[in-house]
Amino acid sequence: MKMRKYAALLLPLLLMLCSVNSFVAAAEPALTVTKSAAYATDCPANSNLIVALYQNERLVGTKIYIGTGTIQGNYTQDLEEALTHSDSIKTFLWDISTLTPLIPCFSSRIADLPEEPTEKPERVLTLFFSCTGNTHTLAEKIHTAAGGDMAEIIPAEPYTSADLNYNDNSCRANQELNSDARPAIEPLEVDVTQYDVILLGYPIWWGQCPPVVRTFLDSYDLSGKTILPFCTSGSTGISGSLSKIRELAPDSTVTDGFRGTSSTGTAQIDEWLRDNHFTEAVFMRMKLAAANGDIIVKLEQNNAAKNLAAMLPLDLNFSDYNNTEKIAYPPEEIDISNTTPGTAPKAGDLTIYAPWGNLALFYKDWSYSSSLIPLGRIESGAERIPALDGTIRAEAY
Repeated sequence: MKMRKYAALLLPLLLMLCSVNSFVAAAEPALTVTKSAAYATDCPANSNLIVALYQNERLVGTKIYIGTGTIQGNYTQDLEEALTHSDSIKTFLWDISTLTPLIPCFSSRIADLPEEPTEKPERVLTLFFSCTGNTHTLAEKIHTAAGGDMAEIIPAEPYTSADLNYNDNSCRANQELNSDARPAIEPLEVDVTQYDVILLGYPIWWGQCPPVVRTFLDSYDLSGKTILPFCTSGSTGISGSLSKIRELAPDSTVTDGFRGTSSTGTAQIDEWLRDNHFTEAVFMRMKLAAANGDIIVKLEQNNAAKNLAAMLPLDLNFSDYNNTEKIAYPPEEIDISNTTPGTAPKAGDLTIYAPWGNLALFYKDWSYSSSLIPLGRIESGAERIPALDGTIRAEAY
């Protein structure tokens, strides 16, 4: 309480410093401000995230959020009344114990702030096949919008212009399509098993996806993955090719496709991603309500983590193991099927030890084990793990 009062007394000084842009970053926190909240990450102890609202440059409301690690300020709730009379916002992060500014002041008109962001899955792959470069260009734009990695499907025998002369029934492309061939492809430069979402791009050949794409679909186990197809075509739509993809990847979720060209704009790409719920694949978080404070875990986008999240809330009885980790046994076995095992855990990692079925929350680094399955990573409160003991409530966050 005294710390809050002290910070409040310093607020006029902080606002003055902010107004003259005198802040010099002394650490490496990061700040994100949206129309609904302010987020500061990697915050040291004694950090104060201060949100100030203005109307015609007159201060109409302030809120101070104190914390360590990740600090979230839901100012739309905490300053709801002031927000109705505000047109601009200033935020900054201050180490109140040393009177040290941690980030430069952020100032913006509220109307110019972005909407609340949703996080994309970490394991996203844009994978494409391109002969003339058009699909390659579109794939690069989609990769930029979606994030993640990008790789190319490369035929073992490259296609020549004569191979692609669709007006010649005897050309290679037509012969492969007519015979439902599976031409050889080079090994991919990425491990497809490591990705949850694949944005699969190709040119349309007579209304279908090219045979080399079929080779890819036949060659890799895509079970449990989400495939977002996209194509380039002058006039033919993508719908005719989707049935073949669904046929060859029956255990995958194949979304509606997108047809574009090398000149397609980012707005169209963003709309397609939103329409296919790409941005809804948000990270799950779990809160451990420990006696000495909350521990927030950012869960993986794998099947085991999703099954753990579906079991929440849980009461977990934690105990120390090997002076390295805290372990707890869920009341029911967590389904770990279709989840890639093996990890070298770092301090702050949440895993499941498959042979015993116990959760393992590490506070020290450990060596690689093929029996450990990664479930998540602590986002804040890692310093509280060594003292974790007894029954702890775990719930969605």
